[in-house]
Amino acid sequence: MAKQVHSLDSLAGLLDKKASVNEDLLLELSTPSISQKKAQAAKKELSNQVEMTLGLVKKIDFPTKKDLEMFKEYCRNFAAFLLVTEENNAKYREVFLKLVDLLIILAPSYKAEIRALRNEFKTEGAYVSRLGFKWDDLKRPFIADKFTNTFLMTEISRNEVSEKSEPEVVEKIVEKIVEKEKIVEKEKIVYVPVEKTPAQDPNYFGKENQNVEFKSSFINSCNDKPQIWNICKAVCAFLNADGGTVYIGVHNNGHAIPASQNGRLTGIHEDIAYLKNARRLPYGKNDEDAYCLHIKYAVVNKFREGNDVSKFSSDIIVSETDNDNVVKIEVRPSRYCVVFLDGIAYQRAGASSPEMDATQIEQRTQDLMSISRAALYKTELQRAIREKKQVVLYSYRSTNSGTVSNRYIEPVHFVCSDESIICFDTVKEATRQFKLSRIGDVKVLDTPWAYEDRHEVAEIDVFGWTGGGNTYDICLDMEMPAMTTLMENHPHVTKDRFQKLGDGIWRLETEVFSLEPLVGFYLGLADKIEIQYTKDSDTLKKKIKEYLEKNVLCRL
Repeated sequence: MAKQVHSLDSLAGLLDKKASVNEDLLLELSTPSISQKKAQAAKKELSNQVEMTLGLVKKIDFPTKKDLEMFKEYCRNFAAFLLVTEENNAKYREVFLKLVDLLIILAPSYKAEIRALRNEFKTEGAYVSRLGFKWDDLKRPFIADKFTNTFLMTEISRNEVSEKSEPEVVEKIVEKIVEKEKIVEKEKIVYVPVEKTPAQDPNYFGKENQNVEFKSSFINSCNDKPQIWNICKAVCAFLNADGGTVYIGVHNNGHAIPASQNGRLTGIHEDIAYLKNARRLPYGKNDEDAYCLHIKYAVVNKFREGNDVSKFSSDIIVSETDNDNVVKIEVRPSRYCVVFLDGIAYQRAGASSPEMDATQIEQRTQDLMSISRAALYKTELQRAIREKKQVVLYSYRSTNSGTVSNRYIEPVHFVCSDESIICFDTVKEATRQFKLSRIGDVKVLDTPWAYEDRHEVAEIDVFGWTGGGNTYDICLDMEMPAMTTLMENHPHVTKDRFQKLGDGIWRLETEVFSLEPLVGFYLGLADKIEIQYTKDSDTLKKKIKEYLEKNVLCRL
């Protein structure tokens, strides 16, 4: 007997239930040893569920909180369908694109990357050559950001055919024509241009991102701003961030512009011809070298107003590339000042260069001041080590005790990529570690070392803590964002400390001297880290729970 529905709410609940993922169904579909008959029945049931789900999410304008929870179930449904369905299935492309739409809603922080993958999939001849996720990803609780990070590993390819000596290939297509109950086979020749993959194509420079910008020309602008301004905006943004490269002679699609088209010079070759005719290229150089020098002079001059260019001009390097149609402006981050262009500071954010607000400018200035002071302190401390002299660290800010005080020390050696120094504290008569960025000032005394026999070469863990007390075994499986954050915050930690497990997961097995920094690291990226069993894993989990109860849950 058909199930009776007595209200619209009941109907909605029934539809939600039918559109949800059946865990038993997932198990059957992911089991290789399942009989063919059961597999076909399971696939048919999943196909029916997907058909219903597509109808439920045809129009998504203003999703409610309940909708968002159901979208997670829909994503698992669609993902399971893609795993068991051939790419040439009529529904495959619709399901793939609908899954993309849902992930854009559920994981907005990955919006740009998801859209880029969608656009790549929608290009002519594109198909999915490898899905980035597996059955195991669907059996876990669905965390949108975590699944999206895995989904983005999906590989998109294009239909290609074998090359001939000409830049064309011949593909034979047999058409069947029904004519008066008689089938006639007709052979048609189709000429298809060969498209090389990016890895094979020296004219492909990838995509614009946090560290890459493309410009077709140094002279011709594509908007109402002079092209020199457009280029300097990108340079300014790189100077105020982590650096990057501006490629000149490259389309926005990442492909180099040829030297000429239809008998007319294009790209950088058009620039060079124009500048030569205007007698604006330096004498005594070949065309490409003169062009690079012109760009360097023009870019630096553009920044003279409102900046001390002597502080960052050496961080702008213009040179040729291996491609004769492209030159590059390599930009290192400014080490001493925030850089302005026509009174506005820009900073790189993804593939764009937005203006910096007052807060960002102030924070960047403070960071740069800290870096500059640290470099000066390092020089003084190195001198103290060479001369074996005692040192006063004035106004040292301790995060452990929350105090600011003067420290009397004998410096021993630098650690953590020279960001910290191991010293013998002459007051506490113990080995201590001090971070250069927390020092107010440094004074090298005339007093020689008195405790050299007690100096120790301290061991440092991945979080920069020194040994001498307890040690804890830890094993963490983390996604790429967590691994990158750890390496960025602790530069002495390199990628070779991690073991790649596949599917975007990296394992860190090590000893630490304190669980305190590990608790903070985990809580900041809990959805991207899994704690694996070790003899101390229960202790770590207990510390995390205690921290949450003491500092978070009691305030909710």
